[in-house]
Amino acid sequence: MPIKPEVLFEGGNVAIGPNDSVFDTDDLKLLSTYYKPQVAQFAGFDATSAACAQAASMAARIQAAYPQAWPETVRALMVHSAEWTGAMKRAFLADESKGAYYRLLKVCGLWRPNLERAMSCAANSLSLISEAAIQPFTKHESESGMSARICTCIGYPGLWGS
Repeated sequence: MPIKPEVLFEGGNVAIGPNDSVFDTDDLKLLSTYYKPQVAQFAGFDATSAACAQAASMAARIQAAYPQAWPETVRALMVHSAEWTGAMKRAFLADESKGAYYRLLKVCGLWRPNLERAMSCAANSLSLISEAAIQPFTKHESESGMSARICTCIGYPGLWGS
């Protein structure tokens, strides 16, 4: 079962009142242009609307830089570039156990992707990006088995004595 969410983008914040109540305030929302400029120039927006717009923007920038990349590759670069913040680790990572990391993943995903890191990952890092179909198992009538293996030789200087 996959871990969801994989990544998180800023969706605005809420405030905590003096009696520990949580309330919504425009001061903590993201700001954008309003759809009716004759009514208002700007409007705050938050939650999934804000986060989705930021995710789409990042994906579009990666796609523009690597126009031949598949959508799955763009997604992989976004996920690979994500990191947890120190505050998230302090809040949700009780110890270094596997269970604690699982809880952190379930609450925070892989956290916020970094555009600069995603772009340099594709250009400057040793990353294996396979844009091929991988079907590890086959099934013929009532029998199942392994399909052909896909092996890739990576010609990286100094790797395996080469």
